[in-house]
Amino acid sequence: MKFKIILLITLFAFASCKDEKKEVSKENNNISLQNEDYFTFSINAVIENDDEFTLFYLDVENEQIAKEKSISLQVSGSLSPQDLVFKLKEDVLPTRLILRFGNSEKTQKIDFNESRLNYYGKEIVISKENFFQFFIPNNFINFDREAHTAVGREVDNNYDPTFFSREILENKINYTFF
Repeated sequence: MKFKIILLITLFAFASCKDEKKEVSKENNNISLQNEDYFTFSINAVIENDDEFTLFYLDVENEQIAKEKSISLQVSGSLSPQDLVFKLKEDVLPTRLILRFGNSEKTQKIDFNESRLNYYGKEIVISKENFFQFFIPNNFINFDREAHTAVGREVDNNYDPTFFSREILENKINYTFF
């Protein structure tokens, strides 16, 4: 009889430990899922020349462009569409986006397809037809609204092609993700 009671207590103790391990494992999975849910901005486009793309983002606490609040990607030129994925390393919801590109040859042509903004399972999709509605190019970019292409250009020996999010996108980010 004692043997059966000891065996029953031992089995119960092992079962409890097994459930505890499952809880820890679930917590670890939630942590990695949360990191996956950080703000992501992706662009599908044809980028003809090698280049570096930098996404600067402003938030409620930081209203000045800073290198610390940026993500840079090296892109190999190709005539095939490719995805540029800018993933924030911290849990911040940007209030403004600034996309800068520019190679040393001072030549770049980008054919935009689709862009997506993701944050905690919610998504904003920007079709190529609506890219200009959400992003305004500076004077270093010739943007063809019918072909959905951007061509970087030099102005007065300066070259700094940059897109800025428009207020309509900033409002959509607030409405969709808050």
